[in-house]
Amino acid sequence: QPMAGNRPYLFVHHSVGTHTECSDQISCSNIVKGIQKDHLANTVEKYCDIAYSFLIGGDGKVYEGRGWDEIGGHTKRFNSKGYGVCFLGDFTSGLPTAAAQETFKQLAACMVQKGKISSSYQLYGHRQTKATECPGNELYKEIQSWPQWTSGNI
Repeated sequence: QPMAGNRPYLFVHHSVGTHTECSDQISCSNIVKGIQKDHLANTVEKYCDIAYSFLIGGDGKVYEGRGWDEIGGHTKRFNSKGYGVCFLGDFTSGLPTAAAQETFKQLAACMVQKGKISSSYQLYGHRQTKATECPGNELYKEIQSWPQWTSGNI
């Protein structure tokens, strides 16, 4: 199902589990393939592909999940209302690389420029939508200082 433009939300995730951090295109691509394999094998959620809209590696590159036009499976109740961007790695006690964080901010600006999200979009950590540790304690603290971050649960 196509994604409509000018969405109001942008959600931050982390990959956690066996999908560790990466620092080059080969290792990051392998992690993205592993996430896709896990999502396709998920018999509970029954994903038709990788759940995230985009993923960002420690190499500072964006990896396409469902991309611009397909509704993701990243944030229940909000999949058609926003994009889900996943940082590759577990950010419970550490942060993504500076390159990855800068790439996220550039991707968000690109989304606004292309009319994919509203210029007044609201940025949330996944944990603000349900009981989860995602996007990790340290990353969650960090995103609270980013433009558009919105406090409270939705």
